[in-house]
This record gives sequence, C-alpha cells and structure tokens, in this order.
Amino acid sequence: MSRRAVRAVLCAAAAIALILAAVTPWWRSADPDDDVGRANVTLIGGEACTGAPRVTCQALSLAGRPGLRDDAFAWSSRVTFGGALVVGALALALAFAGGRPRPLLGPAAAAGAAAVAASGATTVAIASLPRLPGIPTTGAGLELTLVGAGLLVAAAAWPREAGGAGRRARRWAWAGAVVGAAMVHWITLASRSWWHAATEFGTRTRSPLGIEVCDLGRCGQSGNGAAPLGQWALLALAAAAGAAALIAALGLATRLALGAPARRWAWAAAIAAGGALATAGAALAVPVAGAHVAAGAWIELAALAASIALAVIAARTATDAAATATGASIPRGPRPVLAPLGAGAAGAPTPAPPRAPTAPPAIAAYAPALSPAPRVPGPAGATTSGLGPRPSPYCPTCRGATLWHGKRAAWWCSACKHTL
Repeated sequence: MSRRAVRAVLCAAAAIALILAAVTPWWRSADPDDDVGRANVTLIGGEACTGAPRVTCQALSLAGRPGLRDDAFAWSSRVTFGGALVVGALALALAFAGGRPRPLLGPAAAAGAAAVAASGATTVAIASLPRLPGIPTTGAGLELTLVGAGLLVAAAAWPREAGGAGRRARRWAWAGAVVGAAMVHWITLASRSWWHAATEFGTRTRSPLGIEVCDLGRCGQSGNGAAPLGQWALLALAAAAGAAALIAALGLATRLALGAPARRWAWAAAIAAGGALATAGAALAVPVAGAHVAAGAWIELAALAASIALAVIAARTATDAAATATGASIPRGPRPVLAPLGAGAAGAPTPAPPRAPTAPPAIAAYAPALSPAPRVPGPAGATTSGLGPRPSPYCPTCRGATLWHGKRAAWWCSACKHTL
C-alpha cells in the first residue's frame, strides 16, 4: 500500500472516531436494581428516564446552576463538541489533499488533534453533572476522542518521503519505549490512582481526571466539580496537559518507527511532557483532605520524566541518523569530475594524453608555392569567427589548390593526382 493510501486510511478512521465521539454518551447512569432509572449524557445534553411507576424521560442540560464551575463545564463541553467536528472535517480534508505537499495542513491537523484531546480531558476532569438516577460512570466518549486524535496525529506525522534510517528492530524498540512511557502516565490518570482513601465499606481514589468511589462492589465515577477552586483549576490543567502529551508522543513514535526525521516532533513531545510534569507536580503539591498520595502519582512523575528523556535523546540522535541516511548532510556544489573507470587500478594502462596537431612538412623546393593564398578582405563591418583560413600550397604543375591527405600525411593535388 502506498504512503498516500495509508495516510488517507488513517485520516478517514480518525474522522469517523471523532464524529462518533461527538455524539456518543460521555457519561452513563444506571440503577443496579433496573427499576428506578437510567441516563445517558452527551457533550450537548442528555436524557434521563425513570421507570417507577411508569417510564418517563426528560431532557438534561449541562448548564446546571448559574456559577463559574457549571458555566465552565458547559462551555468546555461545547468547545469539545465543536472541536471534534472541526478536527474530523480537517481529517477528511487531509485524506483527500492529494499527493502534493501541504505545508500547513499537516501541522494544523496535529495541533487540532492535541487541542481536542486536551479539551475532552478537561471536560471530564471538571464535570459537574446534573442529578442523575442511579450510579454515574464515564462512557466511551473520551476514549473515542483520544483514538481519533491519535490516528490523526499519526497520519500527520506519516512521512511522504522514504524513511528507514537505522535498523528496524532498533527503531521499533525506540518507538515502543516512547509509546509505553506515554501510556503508563495516561493509565495512572484514567485509573484515578493518584490519591487513595478508605471508606466504611469501600475505597475512594482520585486523579486529575476525576473521582472514583467503590462501595460494596459498585463503583461510580464523577468529576472534580466539588474540589476547591485552586485545586480544581490545577487538576483541569494537569488532565489537559496529560492528554496533549499522549498525543504528541504518538506522533513522535510514528516518525521514529518509520525512520523519518523527527527533530520537531521530538521537541514538541518533550515540551508537552514537560508541561504535564509541571502541572502534575503542582497538583500533587496541594494536599487532598482525607486522602494520601498513592503509588500512582509517583509512577506518573517517573513516566513523564522518562518521556522527556526519550524525546530529548530522539531529538539529538535519531534525527541526525535519519538526516544522514536521506542525504541531507551532503554538501551542495558543482559535480566533481570523476576519473575514468579503471584508471587507478593496478596494471591498468594509463591513457596517453591527446597529441597536439602538427603542421604539414615544408618542402624547400616549393617554398614559393607553399605560401598561403592572399586573404580577401571582407566587407566593412562584417564579423569573423576569429579563425583564419588554413594555409594550403598551390600545385607547382597546374598551379591549382591542394588538400591535406590525412592517410598519406601530405598535400594532395586532385588535378594531377600526386602528392607534393
């Protein structure tokens, strides 16, 4: 399959995933007894249905009560919804862009993918859902957003030129290490394992992505909408930076796996991981009441530090090897004049230098006849080529013009049929 076809398939899959993420429920709620009610909430609203005494459904709005947090959650949901649709359309445009290079479309698609992933993580982190029947849990909306953003950034990072610098096993191992470090720090976010607290009949865990409460084997998930304002803002920033770092790492891994120059992608991944590390450290510095820092927080910091180190090393080593393999280090200039094949081989005959043309032999007896013919002056203003007429002697017998005979190496008179 050609590179253009691979990029088109990746872009089409990314567009489908992002459009599904915009309309898929991001939160679900169901009662364990199945006789009270259920609810599905998307980015622009939802529907809650109750079954006692009969099934009745009502629409839900994400605006909620007037206030900073409810308004921020509502606007974040709308921005994520619009961003998913816009980036999905951009993915389709990138799929049908053709084989000609588009210097702005690829970076715009990569930036849009990182932005929509960060917006989706922020929406889940600051979720302030209306009152729902049953136990709320997160749906597949965020996962579809991350999948679509990852496919789009892989298509944007897919090289147009032939890559393959270095050994394939080493390239894939390096790309796997980058993806592994990014996935480890995202799993600690998604599993909500930064803080841990014990309850009467279960546990309560927390991360910048939200809170998870498990009681008697039943687990529910919610956002950080009830956190103090300063901590609420730090947790939102940490979730957004973590999603952006994951998307940037996927783009870098694509370039490394294919052996393409990845200097810009490496520095972008290093900056994104550095921002995620800084926001994670700031969020961990604020204590959480009734909970202690769990092992997931330290795993998160170690994974982010490993991501930064891998990206910096890739920017300094893997890029230079790829550039050398593609010929970028060859100096430009005039083409050198190469020696003939076999000229420097042992025992090969050395070609003789070209011989300068020799003048025909002079004949003393016919010295007056060997004088050049008088030159007829041309008209005034006429230009000549700079080459004078070749002197040819006259035949002493018929006083006719003679010609130089190459094989006989003498002057030849065509009228008398003899040489001078």
